[in-house]
Amino acid sequence: MTALPNSDFPDAPPPPVTAVPPRPHLYRSRTNRVLGGVCGGLAEYSGVEALIWRVGFIALALIGAGILVYPLMWILVPAGPDTPATGLRNTLQNGRAPAA
Repeated sequence: MTALPNSDFPDAPPPPVTAVPPRPHLYRSRTNRVLGGVCGGLAEYSGVEALIWRVGFIALALIGAGILVYPLMWILVPAGPDTPATGLRNTLQNGRAPAA
């Protein structure tokens, strides 16, 4: 069997570069908070509704582990960066802008 010369075949295209978007950091939420913002932060990080996280922590508290896990996360997870309030939340916090 004879080897074919490389000049007979076109160069293969380079493999496509797939950029993986960076995963957001876990922070306690400053906007979606009931007690410390831990469940709101987990919801923003994972994309799961905060209510599901709250129910899960209540279930863990009934078992006994949630009583330790939630306060530890409250202490160890840093607070999220300040984000400006927009829309309805801004109106409720600051009131309406005066009409000119």
